[in-house]
Amino acid sequence: MKYKLIKLSDDVFNGKHPNGIIEGLTYKGQFQNKPQIGKRFHFGTDADHPREHLFTSTVTHIIDKEVFKTKNSTYKLEKIKKNE
Repeated sequence: MKYKLIKLSDDVFNGKHPNGIIEGLTYKGQFQNKPQIGKRFHFGTDADHPREHLFTSTVTHIIDKEVFKTKNSTYKLEKIKKNE
């Protein structure tokens, strides 16, 4: 199943993230494990970009089944519909 990982907010760097991971950035791909408190979330992109992936900072809070907070940011993880 494919997903979108959307950075909803930058809670620390005020739009000047050192790796350029800014608010609104969206990744499409898959993941092995759901976000877990105390661990970094690893999200891999789709087959068109097999080397690209994202490791978030440590997950600090699970807000609901789609939204979670990390040490630095807030993200939304949503399923991609078949027609997207």
